[in-house]
Amino acid sequence: MTQDGGTYGFGSIFELSKNSSGKWTQTVLHSFTGLTDGNNYFPYTNENSLIFDKAGNLYGTTPQGGTGGGVGLGVVFKLSPGTNGNWNFSVLYSFKGGKTDGDVPSGPLAFDAQGDLYGTTTFGGNQSSNSCQATCGVVFRLSPSASGWAEKIVHLFTSVNEGANRSNGCGVVYRLSPNSNGSWTQATLYSFTCGADGGGPEGALVLDAAGNLYGTTPIGGTGSACGYGCGVVFELAPSSAVPWNETVIYDFPSSSTGAYPESKLTFDKAGNLYGTTNGGGDAPSQFCDQGCGTVFELTPSSSGWQEKTLYNFTGPLADGAQPEAGVILDSSGNIYGTTRVGGIDGYDYQYGGTVYKIVP
Repeated sequence: MTQDGGTYGFGSIFELSKNSSGKWTQTVLHSFTGLTDGNNYFPYTNENSLIFDKAGNLYGTTPQGGTGGGVGLGVVFKLSPGTNGNWNFSVLYSFKGGKTDGDVPSGPLAFDAQGDLYGTTTFGGNQSSNSCQATCGVVFRLSPSASGWAEKIVHLFTSVNEGANRSNGCGVVYRLSPNSNGSWTQATLYSFTCGADGGGPEGALVLDAAGNLYGTTPIGGTGSACGYGCGVVFELAPSSAVPWNETVIYDFPSSSTGAYPESKLTFDKAGNLYGTTNGGGDAPSQFCDQGCGTVFELTPSSSGWQEKTLYNFTGPLADGAQPEAGVILDSSGNIYGTTRVGGIDGYDYQYGGTVYKIVP
């Protein structure tokens, strides 16, 4: 999904296909209009990723557009494959905002076993008395039915202490558990301090087979070259009580090794972790004086996790810059991802962007 571009300039969803000669061809599946179908002009690329269902349909969100509010408060949408390579676009839900609904959906969607969709919004819900930006955000559920998708608010955040939008505070990891009466109970598993333990987590979390959680924070740690720290990769180990036990498995020491990781991490079959940093690297340019970002690998060992920088981006007019989203791996170990800006059409630096492949 692109941040801007498309027929109307409000973003698009595209597919890359590889032909028999090894060339990649781009096909635009949908161009947003910025009106009732959504406006993708202002998302963070690591927050609005697409997901598939078992039938091959795509689902996602836009932070603006739809029928709620003056410019639209965001939508949840579905793309279904049709005939002759066409895809059919539909809006499943338009957010209304206010005290009883969400506003500006952010973060990836997730399915449960019954086919319900879950997600979060940055705003909407309860008014806050302790430093949310106007409202604190919600967790919502969309359930399919014969008459369409019905929304239910699973949780209304009330403060930054339990995981509201990060206008103040250093961020938390939280859990919502369903109760027999249909309500949900929130538990804060860990509260970051913006110190050596990290701060401001933005990427989604991943689980290992033992139930440990892994993620990144773009600030915190001990890397003094970055002002508030260059960011960390952390592990949360389950505990019978909260908070869970946090371990920093990698602390980016300086901008030259990568800085400001915002992405979701990815496991390979051997248990290694892969991710990106939004800045840092050993190839600074006039557009990114602390480096244009990196792709890294973390390998577990008896002495801890060992970090290896797999690629340093060099910026506009080249290979791209600011990889905010995570990566995916194919069966051969090739790594794929995107950069938010740069590329041969990215001289303005605010636009463009690349899709890249890293071969082992």
